[in-house]
Amino acid sequence: MTDIQGRLRAAMHAAVDGEKASADELIRLVKRRHRRHVALAGAAVLVALAVAVPVAIAWLGALTAPGPRPAINHPTPRPHPLPTRMSGLPMPAGTNFQALVLAGGNNGNGKPAWYSTGSRRTKIIAGLPNEPYDFSRVPGGWLVTQFMGGWTCPPHCSRIQYFIADGSTHATRIGVSLFASAADHPGAVWLMSYPRTITDMATASAYVQLFSTAGSALGPRYRLPAGYVLDRGVGRYLLLNRWLGKNSPHNPPYVSVLWDPRSNRVAGRVTDVIAAGPSEIAWSRGCRVCRVRLLNVVTGTSVTTPIAGGQPGGLTGSFTDDGTLLAVQLADGLTTNAELSVYDTSSGQLTVIPGTALNNNYWQDFGWLNGSHTLVVASGPGRGNATGPDQIAYWQPGDSRLRIATGTSQREVAAFQDPAP
Repeated sequence: MTDIQGRLRAAMHAAVDGEKASADELIRLVKRRHRRHVALAGAAVLVALAVAVPVAIAWLGALTAPGPRPAINHPTPRPHPLPTRMSGLPMPAGTNFQALVLAGGNNGNGKPAWYSTGSRRTKIIAGLPNEPYDFSRVPGGWLVTQFMGGWTCPPHCSRIQYFIADGSTHATRIGVSLFASAADHPGAVWLMSYPRTITDMATASAYVQLFSTAGSALGPRYRLPAGYVLDRGVGRYLLLNRWLGKNSPHNPPYVSVLWDPRSNRVAGRVTDVIAAGPSEIAWSRGCRVCRVRLLNVVTGTSVTTPIAGGQPGGLTGSFTDDGTLLAVQLADGLTTNAELSVYDTSSGQLTVIPGTALNNNYWQDFGWLNGSHTLVVASGPGRGNATGPDQIAYWQPGDSRLRIATGTSQREVAAFQDPAP
């Protein structure tokens, strides 16, 4: 075992206090990060992760002191409702971003295209069949596959995987597999398939192989541990989740495995993964006093961030392509700080973006624009009798506030939604 592997094992062992992964404890499957989320119908639709924001801020009750109580009655403070709109600075006129959208069609069946927020025009991407699509972010561009219609497809199903480089108007065929995922560097992706003879993914072993985004095999085929599915490549390792069937209990903690395909060994386990990047994993134990921790699989070091951990499933997060910035948002209402935050993994600096906490009747999506250091945010009314306009916004390192505009069309709002869950 190398020194790095030893440190990695020690860091991950300390992270979970020696807990062992249970076959029935993991719901954080690949579908959590690569499912299709249709937020807007009849126009451009992106893959998005809907973030629920708490209705109100919880307040502590009055403290009781010893001795006689004063005669004055102090009313119990009422919860302060969260706002219904994001607040910040006006977006500069002529702001131009290029985002991947679905142009035309109904119910998300349009053609993938690049949309320019400056010209408000789209450029259709060639080289793709006329099918519904499923997008997922990888360094340098987007993986595209035909929409799988959920995860009920039999394990021997195969889909053609494509790659769209950022800004390219032509998709490249990579290969055929059940599932594709990000590697730790641009120009490569992992493809995962099952033998045609298997019937139950909960007990079967899948095969994974590294391919270039041009469609060439870059290495040998590896067999995953039985019952596990690929999340993504992190450093020299693969982050794996246990496949849960419909009859499995979906109870936290959710334990992910960091697996070394070359040695066919488990390097460690980590609970409640929030996000994973090219070399780091963000995770939290899931409690009121917990903090989000970062595990660097290259150096084997683990650090505690100032980000509140919340409960399992209460945090959503997204790394930039280079892994230097992590955007997170608390979505379970257990603290008074439900704003979007950005953590710089290089400097350790946490930037809380004011004006981003919303009432939970209003949806909010966020993500890094094509893997850049520009965080894009979209929001609008979603549940109950919520009313108001859709909003679009962006933030860049050094900004103290969001830059906000009112969405003028569904396609424009979709351009500011995160296509990578």
